[in-house]
Amino acid sequence: MKLTSRKQITVLALLFILFGCSHSHDDEPIDQPVSDSSQLTRITSEQELKTILTKGLDNRTGYTYSSGQETVDDAVGAPDSGSGGSPTTSSTNLQISGVDEADLVKNDSSYLYQVIPAGISYYPYVTSNSNRLRIMRMLSQPERTETVTEIEIGTPTNPSVDGLYLATNRPDQAPDLLITLGGRTSYWQDFWFEPWYWNSGRTHLEFYNVDNPATPISITSLDLDGAVISSRRIDETLYLVSRYQPGLPEYLPYPANAQDTRKNEQIVNAATLTDLLPGFTINGGTEKPLVIATDCYTIPTFTDDPQYGDIITITAIDLENPDQPISQCLVGATETIFASTTALYLASTRYQYDNNPIILDQPVSGSTDPDSSTGTDGTGTTSPASLMYPETIYTDIHKFKLDGATFSYQGSGSVAGHLGWDQDKKSFRFGEVGEALGVVTSTGETWSGTATTRLTLLGSDSSSETGALTTISELPNEQHPEAIGKPGEQLYAARFLGEKLYLVTFRVTDPLYAIDLSDPNDPVIIGELSIPGYSDYLHPISDNLLLGIGKDAVADGNAGDGRGAWYQGVKLTLFDISEADNPTELQSLTFGKRGSDCTVLYDHHGFSSLQPDPVGSTVRFALPISRNTGTPSYGYPSDPWTYYDWTDTGLHLFEIDTAAATPAITTIGSIIAEAAHGPSDYPQNSVQNDRSILTTTGVHYIHGEQVWSAEWLDVENQTGPQ
Repeated sequence: MKLTSRKQITVLALLFILFGCSHSHDDEPIDQPVSDSSQLTRITSEQELKTILTKGLDNRTGYTYSSGQETVDDAVGAPDSGSGGSPTTSSTNLQISGVDEADLVKNDSSYLYQVIPAGISYYPYVTSNSNRLRIMRMLSQPERTETVTEIEIGTPTNPSVDGLYLATNRPDQAPDLLITLGGRTSYWQDFWFEPWYWNSGRTHLEFYNVDNPATPISITSLDLDGAVISSRRIDETLYLVSRYQPGLPEYLPYPANAQDTRKNEQIVNAATLTDLLPGFTINGGTEKPLVIATDCYTIPTFTDDPQYGDIITITAIDLENPDQPISQCLVGATETIFASTTALYLASTRYQYDNNPIILDQPVSGSTDPDSSTGTDGTGTTSPASLMYPETIYTDIHKFKLDGATFSYQGSGSVAGHLGWDQDKKSFRFGEVGEALGVVTSTGETWSGTATTRLTLLGSDSSSETGALTTISELPNEQHPEAIGKPGEQLYAARFLGEKLYLVTFRVTDPLYAIDLSDPNDPVIIGELSIPGYSDYLHPISDNLLLGIGKDAVADGNAGDGRGAWYQGVKLTLFDISEADNPTELQSLTFGKRGSDCTVLYDHHGFSSLQPDPVGSTVRFALPISRNTGTPSYGYPSDPWTYYDWTDTGLHLFEIDTAAATPAITTIGSIIAEAAHGPSDYPQNSVQNDRSILTTTGVHYIHGEQVWSAEWLDVENQTGPQ
């Protein structure tokens, strides 16, 4: 069969990356390639770089995916203090304390800054083709918000805004700064494997003085070629990692005949290097080159690994001088980033797409028929459950040392396995342990029961001329051959916490593993606990308590959702990790039935927490949850694969007394933003982008484009929506 639709190509590739798992014939460790093979090579001349980029254009001509069955043509330590905010309010939930992340909502102790997507504005009620920034004052007695201003953000040609940064309490009495960051034009750009979707990417940043939040003043705008993969802010420096696909006017990506091919050759021969490199403008002025050839590196190529001329640019922006960005580039692809306060790591898995997903006859994820073995989901689309990765997969990691607005390449290394399918969770597979970098990867595949999890610790090789990151230890190993996870279990959650690593794997039950990293040369599994269900996200409540958020599950042998079980409602599990060699489950709570959902399962920024009394022992946290408990529209309630109808969407509030003899989760109440009015009713807004802000006295809940507020001790008395 021949498919010519580019949309069909991307759907197949997306399903491949999201749900596939690499196949391995056994659970033995895979020999690691020589570390030096992954080292970056600095470009030495403009001609060298131009040759590489024009070759990439040729490789993308007639770009295809193919499979064996058909040819198809045509993205720490203790609990974090967060960012923005203050001791009296919660703030953005961060992976690493001190490393800020962009989000749709930011706040300090008094004001809330919210991105309102293009469409509807409620202050005043108007429709708009532009994104808007709403700034609201947070008030108490009673808890409420008050809009102080609302402005258009983005540009007519680049209207998308993906996140905000808020920098307060800056040195030398510098003004409070709000940064808007945007430019992605398609959901598909979250997935890096499809080069053509990055052709027209352009990123827009706007820097606002918000000393007076009621009158934000734009002080600088920066536009740069390329779509941002990810970004981080450390103190006074903003780091961007963007991807750019060189393109030339009138160049034909799919030449139909020899004449078209000759025309392409003429266009390429006439092009200069400047035509192929990303540029940037300040305040809409003259475009300047974002990088120069000798500040670029090439990522090594491997057998059957086609190169498409991707340019990955690392840009450092000094918040005091945002009109002077400093950039370096890599020619190749990158999949995710991990940042500590001193280093930035770029990681990319060597997927060989020309080998393509292998089609398997397996149960369809979410099928109401447990005996289903079709290869499609009933719509003619290949089922995610029927795809898997090719056999041999390695992940390359490149380290850059950070020092304010300057940064330098330190070395590279390779580990066996891939980084999973969930973009938000990939960075959580990384963690610094002293001078070492820990990386958790996956190998094998679920259907044949060979899925495994590996831990690799990398260190800098001082004797290597290239500064290679070399393996100093790994698990399993000869001294500690115990597998991380039972046969066929995939990794669902990872959290590095100081000298400990906690992992959750899942197939039928949810094993929590505790790994001691105090000696990076000899990591060892010291604790294990198996419970029903699984956790997708792990959050440290205190030094002794760990919270898991995921789904409950009903075991069903080798069927289920492709994981040996049928997932059910949203599940919260409180773990006692005071004795890491003997973790215990203190409590679990389940919300809703099959079909229920939670923001944190998609985006860790959906979790908010606050210790209202800095010297107290109470920790408050809030979770947006969409509950499905209504009578099923089809199927039988007794069947574990039956989906229930949506009931409501709201913010659920909890407390934990960490000093109690037996700590437990106390349910405080909920703010319901939407509720079903009858059978088969649907919510107007997804829970996936919900956020909340906790204060010492109350809570503010952002759902869709509106805000609800309530006092913590009187949740039923609510204000909103506003």
